[in-house]
Amino acid sequence: MPARNGHSSETTEAGGVSPQEPLIDRQLELDLLRQHIARVADTGKGHAVLILGESGVGKSRLAVEAAAEARNRGMAVISVRCLGRGAEPLLPLKEALAAYLGRTPDQIRRTLARAAPHLLDAVPFIGAFLASIGEKLAEGSFSLRGVYEELSCILIKATSGNAGLFLLVDDLHAADPDTLYFLNYLFRKLRQVPVLVAATIQEEQLSDYPELADLMAEWSATGHVTLTVVPLERAHVGEYVRMMSATGEQADESIVDRLFRLTGGNPFFLRKQ
Repeated sequence: MPARNGHSSETTEAGGVSPQEPLIDRQLELDLLRQHIARVADTGKGHAVLILGESGVGKSRLAVEAAAEARNRGMAVISVRCLGRGAEPLLPLKEALAAYLGRTPDQIRRTLARAAPHLLDAVPFIGAFLASIGEKLAEGSFSLRGVYEELSCILIKATSGNAGLFLLVDDLHAADPDTLYFLNYLFRKLRQVPVLVAATIQEEQLSDYPELADLMAEWSATGHVTLTVVPLERAHVGEYVRMMSATGEQADESIVDRLFRLTGGNPFFLRKQ
C-alpha cells in the first residue's frame, strides 16, 4: 500500500517491517536522514545517527525507508539485527555479513582475502571464528581488538565501488556486549570513511542497559547524531487508519478519537486494533 509521502515499504532482514505499513508523518525525520546520507556520499566522511523512540513507534520503518534512499544514492546497504544481550558474541555481524557476502565458504573466504587477510591468518576458517568467538577469546588465540579491526575492514571494503555504506543496525538495545563494543570501535573510525550507521534504539530499554546509555552520551559528545521519533498526533492517527483501510476511506472521527486514546498514537498498537 503506498504511503502518504509516496514511499512504499519494503521488508528487510533488519526491520521485519510489513510491506503494507504506511509511513505517516515522518517527512521531517526522513528529510533529515536524506541530508545525512547526502553528506556522507558527498564528503566521504561518515558518522552515526541513533534513531531513538519508544517501542513500536516506527523507528525500524523509518530506517528501512532511509536504507532505500541510501541504495538509490548508490550506497551499499548492510542490515544488522541485534538478537539479544545474551546472544552468541557478534552473531548479528555474522548473520549480516553472511547475507551480504554470500553464505558459501568460498565466497566468504574470497571476500576476506581481499578485505581482511589477517583475519584468515588469525582464524583458519571464518565460520569457526563467527560461530565460536567466545571460545577462541577464552583460549587467548587472538586479540579482541584485532578482530574488531579486521571486521571493520570488511565493512569499510563494502564502500569500494559504491558511494558509501549504509549500515542499518536494528534494535541496538538488544546487542550482545561484543557487538556493542565492536560498533563503538567502528564509530571511532567513521570520520575517515564514507559509512553512515543508522541504529534504532528503544528508549525505555536504556535504564536496563547502562553500558549503552553511557556510550550514547559519549557518541553524542563526539558529534554523532540522535534522532528522536515520537508517536503520531491525533490527526495523523486518522490518516494512518485511512491508509491501512482496505477501502481507503476516511475513518469516523469517533473511531479515530478512540484509537488515539487507546494507543497514544503508537503505530504498533494501531496495527493491533
